[in-house]
Amino acid sequence: MAVLLSYANVQVILYKFGLSKNPRITGFSSRDFNRLEYLYACLQGVQSFFDILFAIPRREYRCLSTTIFTQITWNLGILQLLSTYEHPDWNITWVRETISFTGALGQIGEIFSQAKAGLGLDPHMSEGEESEDMFSLTGNKMLWMKAYFEGKYRAAGSDAPKVTIQDGLNDAFGEDFADFLDDQWMRDILGPYDYSSIV
Repeated sequence: MAVLLSYANVQVILYKFGLSKNPRITGFSSRDFNRLEYLYACLQGVQSFFDILFAIPRREYRCLSTTIFTQITWNLGILQLLSTYEHPDWNITWVRETISFTGALGQIGEIFSQAKAGLGLDPHMSEGEESEDMFSLTGNKMLWMKAYFEGKYRAAGSDAPKVTIQDGLNDAFGEDFADFLDDQWMRDILGPYDYSSIV
């Protein structure tokens, strides 16, 4: 499964070029650099990634690597960008019907929240200690993010507010959310996910 996830992730990395707002690219208006083809291929890669992730049996979740967790974060960020990308020929409604950003957050949250029981981890851990479990903690954070974005959508009177995953993490953990993790190597991993720098 890790190989299939990485394969889908590579497709996303290759075609996220379509999200670029660099004026040098948009200046070539005759073909628009096949932007719609790039965007469509990128969305296909994101959808494939999450289809593969959601098909992984819960008993195999104990083998999820840091790389896969990083890819999950990356693909959520790209999906959020695809769901809000403004281009006259890019159909945002169709994107959201194809794969919902908040729906993906919710599904990941539910899966990870249930993974502990499915894996039979720490059966004697009390209810108050549940937050110490990696899967429960991740699941709860994803469900919090889902509620956060849905709240922003309602407040904006639209399903496309100008809010990013970075905004949600900043609200949850403060302006420098990487301090929450307190590890330099994790900061190095999360550094590229400043979404304002990739478009």
